Amino acid sequence: MTQSYYRACDAQFWEQVPGIQGDQNFKSLDAVVSASCDEFGLKKTAKEIKILSRLLALESASDVDNDKVQISETSFKTLTKLFGSTEKRNGSCHLLKQIQNIMINSRAMVDREKISWFAGPKNRETADEILSDKKPGTYLIRMDEGEFVFTLRASKGSVHYIILGDPSTASNQDKYDAKLKFKDDADEQTYPDIVQFVNRKIRMKEFDDVKAEFVCRDLKFNALFKGYAGDRNSSG
Repeated sequence: MTQSYYRACDAQFWEQVPGIQGDQNFKSLDAVVSASCDEFGLKKTAKEIKILSRLLALESASDVDNDKVQISETSFKTLTKLFGSTEKRNGSCHLLKQIQNIMINSRAMVDREKISWFAGPKNRETADEILSDKKPGTYLIRMDEGEFVFTLRASKGSVHYIILGDPSTASNQDKYDAKLKFKDDADEQTYPDIVQFVNRKIRMKEFDDVKAEFVCRDLKFNALFKGYAGDRNSSG
């Protein structure tokens, strides 16, 4: 079944971007980025825009450095589902604020260096490979098939937990609340964003008799997160 938009403004944002050869199902990465910069008064060199570009390009399985990268509408919908709407709020939007939130607050101090658990779009096989030589208790958060997934290196290999939310209501409020919880979890407690979910539901908790205590090193997004000027709490 085709995924729908959760906010009409996101459909309008997509429609305003020129399509490739008149095809509204595909847009160039540069056109989507330019529209985002124009909408929110940002430069293409802004860290938020670089992360947005990387997420769009990776979600479409394309090379972000290729100026001919084509972004599918499905990829754009996935980002608005996981990070929130493009609806303008106080000069920004939930989508960019949640990207900022991950950039700033997903990093933990490891050996005098701030390391993020965010792996971006990764399938199960790739995540298994990344964690194959890591010690038990090492974890990451990835995007896969339109959901966030918690992947942990357990004693006998990696385990994967799907994280579900409520994107239909997440962006309908001034204060973002995605109501995140594990799939099939009897615990009714939910969390407003992926950073709080990791900090309060995952970090230092036991899964398959292994405590999630080590952030996976060498994830590619760390290079983009490093040195971000907004190193302060920006959750919400």
